[in-house]
Formats: sequence, C-alpha cells, structure tokens
Amino acid sequence: MSFSAFSKCCYLLACLLISFLLLVTCRAGSVGVNYGILGNNLPPPAQAAQLLLKTSLRSVKLYTPDQATLQALAHTNIKVVVGVGNNVIPQLASSTSAAQAWVQTNIAAYMPATLISAISVGNEVLTTDPTGVYSSQLVAAMTNVHSALVNLKLENQVLVSTSHSLSVLSKSFPPSAGTFNATFATPVKALLNFLYATSSFFMVNAYPYFAYSSNPKNISLAYALFQPNAGVTDLNTGLHYTNIFDAQLDAMFSAMERLGYPNVPIVVSETGWPSAGDPTEIGCSVANAQQYNGNLIKHVASNSGTPLRPSAAIDVFIFALFNEDLKPGPASERNFGLFNPDQSVVYNVGLLASNAATTPSSPSTTPGQSQPAGKTWCVAKPGAAATDIQNALNFACGEGAADCSAIQPGGACFSPQTLMSHASYAYNSYYQKNGRNYWNCYFGNTGVITITDPTAGSCLSSSDMLSLGGRASLGELLSSSTSSVASSSSSSSSSSSPPPSSSSSCLVVVVSQNPFLGFSVTTAADKGLTTGGVSSSECLEAVAALPLALRGYG
Repeated sequence: MSFSAFSKCCYLLACLLISFLLLVTCRAGSVGVNYGILGNNLPPPAQAAQLLLKTSLRSVKLYTPDQATLQALAHTNIKVVVGVGNNVIPQLASSTSAAQAWVQTNIAAYMPATLISAISVGNEVLTTDPTGVYSSQLVAAMTNVHSALVNLKLENQVLVSTSHSLSVLSKSFPPSAGTFNATFATPVKALLNFLYATSSFFMVNAYPYFAYSSNPKNISLAYALFQPNAGVTDLNTGLHYTNIFDAQLDAMFSAMERLGYPNVPIVVSETGWPSAGDPTEIGCSVANAQQYNGNLIKHVASNSGTPLRPSAAIDVFIFALFNEDLKPGPASERNFGLFNPDQSVVYNVGLLASNAATTPSSPSTTPGQSQPAGKTWCVAKPGAAATDIQNALNFACGEGAADCSAIQPGGACFSPQTLMSHASYAYNSYYQKNGRNYWNCYFGNTGVITITDPTAGSCLSSSDMLSLGGRASLGELLSSSTSSVASSSSSSSSSSSPPPSSSSSCLVVVVSQNPFLGFSVTTAADKGLTTGGVSSSECLEAVAALPLALRGYG
C-alpha cells in the first residue's frame, strides 16, 4: 500500500471514529417507569403492558422477575430492567452454577421476545443491610450473573448493575464535594471497578422530594420542582445549579471521580414526587407531583446533562407506574404513582397518547375542517441553532417514538427536504401524541406552539417551511404571508368582528412555564413588531383558550 493510500485510509477511519463519537455524545436521555406490584387492586400484568403501550414510555424497571409480567411485556419493544431481591444475593454469590441457573430461568428464557436490557442486583443494599450479609456478597453476585450472561452470549445485550440511595454519600453539598461514606469504601470501590470493566452504569435513586421535605426552610420548593429560582453556585467549581436533581447527580459524579472512576455513567433508577400524603407531610400534592415529573421529563428531553456533565445523556425511571396501596410507611409512600389502579391518570404529564382511553380524546379533524377551540400544534422555532434542532429531531424520531415514517426518503412528507420542515413534522407528531402540554413542545428550547393549523393535508406546508430559513427577522417572518408556522392567524371570538386578512398573524409566546402559579401570554403586537395589521387585543382574543391547552386540559 502506498503512503498516499495509507494516509487516505487513516483519514477515513478518523472520520468514522469522529462520526461515531458525535453520535454517542448526541444520544438523548430517556424516561422510563418503575412497575411495582405492592397492591391488592392493581390491574393484571397484561393490562399494565397495554397501558404502557398507550404512553411514550418505552422502558420499565421491575423489582422481581415476575413471570406473568415478563410474558406480558413480550413483543412490545419495551426495554426491561429486571430486579433481583436483596434476599437472592447470597444464592447468586454462592456459585457460578447457581447464578447460571437463575439467569437461564429468569432472563434467557424470556429473550428475545422480551427486550431485557439490564439486571439490577438488589435495591439500596449498602444502606439497608445493617449486618453486612448482603453488601459483603453484592459484587460477587453481580460478577457471577455477568459470567452467566457471557456464557449465554448475552453480555452485550444485558448489563448488570445495582441501585443505591443517596445515603451512600457522606457529603453531597456542594456537589463538587460529593464523597462516599467511608463505611462503604470497600464494596463501593469493588463495585465501581466491576461497572467500569463491564461498561455498565451506576444506578441511583434520587428524590429531590425527600431533600425538600426534610429541610423546607433552606431548600425552596421551586429549586426542587425545576421552577425558576435564584439557584445555588458551587464555589469550588463556579458551576450554577437551578435544581436539586442536577446537584444530586453531580455530587454522585464527584464522589465516583474522587475514587478514580470519572467515566462511569449514571442511570436514575428511581425518582418521583408523591401526589398525596399524611397531614404532617410537607409538599405532597397533585400540583407539585405534576410539576416535578412534568419538568423532569422536559429536563431529560432537553439533553442538557448536568452542570458538571453537560454532555451526559441521563436515563431516568419515574417512581412509579401505579399507586400501590400495600406499601408500608406514611401515606406518601402509597401515592407516588402516575396512574391509579383503575388505570386512570393521577395527573397528566404528557406521557399518554392523545387518543388514549384513559384521557379525554382530542377531536379528530380532516384538512379543511375548522379546528376545535384550544387545539394547538408544535413546530420548530425560527432562528434556533441548526445543531440543536437536529439533536431534538433525533430525539423525537428516536427515544421520543414520534411517527417519522412520512419524512423518510420516499415518504409522503419527505419533500421539502429541509431541517425545519422535517423537525416541525416530528415535533408536532411527538406533541400531539403526548398530550399537547407545553413541555411536549420544548425540545431544548427549539420548539414553539401555534394555535393555527400549520399543516397542508397531512404534511407541513412547504411554503411555511421555506419561510423559516433563520435569517429573516421576526418582524419580516410575521409580516410574510407564509409565516403561519411560527405564528397563528388571529380570529376574534366575537361573531361581530370581521375576520382578519390571510396575511394577518401574531406570534404566541409563553412567558412563564409554571401553570400552577399562573403564566402570561404575549404577542408580536405587544413587542411592536409588524403583524400585518393585527392588533394586540385581537391576538389576545385569539389565544383566550390557549392556557387550557397549555395546562394539559385542552
């Protein structure tokens, strides 16, 4: 091979490597759910699996390898993390043959029909084992389980880890000072070595609710709920934190780095907020639970990582799928569910498809029909960075499970082949599917809600898409007759008011993202921008029904 050919080959390999690394770093985090069964009134597993398919949730974590549940999840394309009870750890640690038998019976027997992606050996073992019987055998059990997977050639499909509470840290504030409790030094070091060697992840149960409820005088509710607040700056690093969730994760990242393992990823195996509790329990309410989980989903979808790990794609499992009436402890423990046992929603965080039976269905229309009051759409925001839009598009069509078949080559909506056109189609598919909540149109601040149908037939209008080149000023876009993607044609609720001209439009901007403390709506006319003759009052009349849609009730 000549030097020139060798150089060319090296160049191509380098390009492929860079492309691979870019794909890896751009992977978006995902949102799954914990499926517990500590209830005497829960639906059978087959019904629970069908309920999951009506949501955007495509990963579920089980606490035991329940046969009926694993069978019910077969052929659903839902990723499953199978839990192992703490009491099974000695059995798995006793011998490789015992672990092999367990993996064959509880994992391999259900694959590939059931998409098992991980095994969580024990739950909060280090902090709930005062005698040390389980914790001293934890890594041995995990090693034997991994060896069994290797023997079955499943080690690349099924990873092995274990879940921890934040109590494994002796110090978590500021986040840069995160340190593991010295009591757990030996098992934690062995565990991190195992996770690193097997390319697995550290699982942590992170609950901002418990941090807030135990110290409400020093931790604000807004800081716990991802709401606007002054935040906290880590003086050691200069990093600024606007929510407890990120601070908790960065404390764990710092603790692992302090032990020499800076590159082990984190999966949040549990997080959530109770919708009800005992009279003495602080912060338990439907409003707070809806705010926390709704904002958490939006935070994960933004793919912003944490201040210390901004490129990290964080996968989270919300606790829990159902309210479980047999869970011991205070009332809050029985009220972490997204759904009631009768499969109705406890509150809406946009996970259900818009036509799911457990929520009011959205009125269906055909092109040319007038849209129902309060109906909204989501499109790509003019002027947003192309790289951010592309990442959000990848999320919508990937982890977000939007129906993007129409914008694939040969699809009905592939043309025009522009980023704005394809992103808007995908954004709107995801938005409509997940309940049309304002956070369903966030997309890392690259999406915008409109109250005028921007579609032509079943596709987004090509003329609308061409108007969003990103170079025109907002005023120019609004005054253009093809600006309806980023704006909404105003229509007065009064029958005496004449309809505006076809070029009249107004931009709707949601200023506050907290529907429980109230939010304001502003328009392009308020900002003094060209709006084709539409007054501010006309625009505000047009968005009169919008708050209901944004609150998730429209």
